[in-house]
Parts: sequence; structure tokens; C-alpha cells
Amino acid sequence: MYKPTPKPELQYKTEPERTLSISIIQNLIYNSYIFRAAMPLPHTPRASSFTGINVTDFLKRFKNMTTDYGLSDDRKMQRVQKYYEFDIIQRIQDLDSYEEKDWKRLIKKIKTIYKDKNINQQRYTRAYLTTLAYKTREKKKIDLYNRQFKSIAKKLIKKK
Repeated sequence: MYKPTPKPELQYKTEPERTLSISIIQNLIYNSYIFRAAMPLPHTPRASSFTGINVTDFLKRFKNMTTDYGLSDDRKMQRVQKYYEFDIIQRIQDLDSYEEKDWKRLIKKIKTIYKDKNINQQRYTRAYLTTLAYKTREKKKIDLYNRQFKSIAKKLIKKK
């Protein structure tokens, strides 16, 4: 014989609790002092490192990493040297912008020093575009050429 189970009854009547508004909760979540994690250690798989090649890519990854971890320009100056190879550290520490702790000038100077081994800086030049235009290619690669040419030309026009 089947007996239905009775509905549970509350011993006390309770009122719904008031909760924090969504905007306050969001502020707590994005507050950099609450959920702060340590940056990846230099020369580990998740960390970016600079070996002297493709400085633009390194700086972009480093900027993303420091933004994610909420570092100020002062902290970036202290941390960035740990992600270079030893001989590069010496060269960077000798720069005036490093000694003056001017992050933006330091970035410009590093890009200037390492531009010869930086494919991004070489790619977006008039010389590269001219070489690309005169290079022979198969019919199958014409679409790729068109996309590359447009992309580079657009950046050069913006640079002007």
C-alpha cells in the first residue's frame, strides 16, 4: 500500500535575506586587491620571455600579462627584466629610460634596438611591401597576397 509523503513544513517563517546589489558584487569581483594571483615565474611555460627576437610579440604578451595581474608601470619596470635573457638585461639596464624609470620611453627604445630581428616591425615597412609586390606567386596564392598587401598597406597609411 502506497502512502504519499507529507510536504515538509518550516518550523519558522523566514523572510528572504537582503543581498548585495549586483553592481557591488561586480566591484568586489574585479577589485584587484581581493583576487590577486602571482604572475607566472620567468622561464616557465605560461610566462613570456625575450631572447632578442620578435620584441613586439614579447612586449604585447608581457603587456597582456601585466594587465591581467594589475601591475603599475613601476612594477612593470621591476618585473620586465626578469623575463629577458641575461645579456639583454645588461643592455636594457644601461639605458637612460630604464634608469629614469620611464616605461613608455623604455618600450620605444627596446623596439628600436631590436627592430632588425623583429618580423612585425620589418613587415610593416614600405620596403617589405615593395618586395612582396614583386615576388612571383602561383594563382592559388593570389588571395593570400591580396590580404597581406591590403593589411600592410592599411597600416602604412595609418602610420603616415
